[in-house]
Amino acid sequence: AIRYGRIIFDNIRKVIGYLLSDSFTEILLIFGAVIMGMPLPLLPAQILWVNLIGDTLPTFAIALEPAERGIMKRKPRSPKSPLLNNESKFIIFIIGLITDFILFGLYIYLVKAGFDITYIRTIMFSGLAIDNFFVIFSIKNLRRSIFKTNLFNNPSLWIFVFFGLTVLLLSI
Repeated sequence: AIRYGRIIFDNIRKVIGYLLSDSFTEILLIFGAVIMGMPLPLLPAQILWVNLIGDTLPTFAIALEPAERGIMKRKPRSPKSPLLNNESKFIIFIIGLITDFILFGLYIYLVKAGFDITYIRTIMFSGLAIDNFFVIFSIKNLRRSIFKTNLFNNPSLWIFVFFGLTVLLLSI
């Protein structure tokens, strides 16, 4: 029971971190464009698509994530410990900033280069959706680097990511 409780708590923490990092990225991207007086980088329908397809399916898969190595060797956590600890907040903040730096920099470049706004929005939409599929792998393990994490221990995650990428290509 303790083992499964720890797995569930970890997976809830991962899901919340994933969803908040994605939302943080969207907010900063839109806010930055509005502050700079530029056209919106994404249309509401594109944001809805990213939230429904790009977030929902991988979230289900990450909720099924198997136990992290050494889960029973950890010290008991306080029942009052928050779902979003400082480590999770840091991950959300860093992922959001890095993603926004890249996407917003690309957005500014494309606008200044004179590309059509429809083309730019398609690139931003694709970039945000693809970013979500990369972030899900980086948040698989909250205690270890992505380079030290087994990326193949959750087949449902790969299925959902492949399905999401297929639907992304079809929607474009």
